[in-house]
Amino acid sequence: MIEFLSVLILVFALTLTLLGLVTIWLERRTSRWQGIVSSILGLLLGAGYALLGSRFSTPLFGRLIVRVDWPALIRRLATYTVGILAGIALATSLFLWVSGQYHSWHIRRRVLALVVGASAVAILVTFLAIWLSCLV
Repeated sequence: MIEFLSVLILVFALTLTLLGLVTIWLERRTSRWQGIVSSILGLLLGAGYALLGSRFSTPLFGRLIVRVDWPALIRRLATYTVGILAGIALATSLFLWVSGQYHSWHIRRRVLALVVGASAVAILVTFLAIWLSCLV
């Protein structure tokens, strides 16, 4: 279960980063801020979660917070992520090509919703992984 949650949060962070980069590439002017925020948030979430299971968490917290076999997990994660993201990219690009329209919201609300939603998901999954690590 801890491996599943670790894969979930790392793929979530990677997807936020990639979607942010695509947004930076596709959008103009003020709408690019959403992509910048998304990319930075994805990088911070991924790095923060990886820190909890790395050897660097021992000096900071006195123990490993999330206990997983990182090399094996990263190999599996890379394999599955490439397949999953390729399928998502194909479906999303087809959908965007067919629809051809974006709904306009105010950029502040979108950025705020992204930060709040992504942070809430990351914090929730991280606490669940920490709780499960303590049970083992």
